[in-house]
Amino acid sequence: EALRTLAELAVPAVADQCIVDLLHGSTIERRALVLADPGLQDAARLLEGFAPDIDSETPIAVAIRTGTTQLTPHTEELPDSAYHSPEHRQAVERIGLRSMVTVPMIVRGRTIGALTFGWRRPHAFGQDDIELAAQLARRVGLALDNSALYQETHGERERLSALVRQLPPGVLIAEAP
Repeated sequence: EALRTLAELAVPAVADQCIVDLLHGSTIERRALVLADPGLQDAARLLEGFAPDIDSETPIAVAIRTGTTQLTPHTEELPDSAYHSPEHRQAVERIGLRSMVTVPMIVRGRTIGALTFGWRRPHAFGQDDIELAAQLARRVGLALDNSALYQETHGERERLSALVRQLPPGVLIAEAP
């Protein structure tokens, strides 16, 4: 839900489309896809079910595998492997994106996913555009990592508390110096 909210903030302020994909093991999971045009929400819902294969040559998969930003100034040059089915291709064509930038989310030296921004018009990527996308990806990645660390710490605290409650009366626990 938070990732969808983030994508909604980026559209239309930054781009006409924002996609958030996360890496789970060796699988890319699509977590959010938001479009500026409310008339295309049915196509967006369809596309949410089509995350790319990690081994494909799509900009998202390449960005996640290599940890490098992928610029797609002309979406018509996307490889056939970018499409899972004729319905997938039709939905992409209906949305009408002309250019995209995909930025990996890298945290503590590992890639955890990617943010993709798309435009319905040809877009000449300036250094400011690329830096903004990279900055957003860094911040989202850091927020996701902090959330995961918090949940992990909270879980450990709960387990420790349960163990302490199971100790027999009279057992003293002291901190080591």
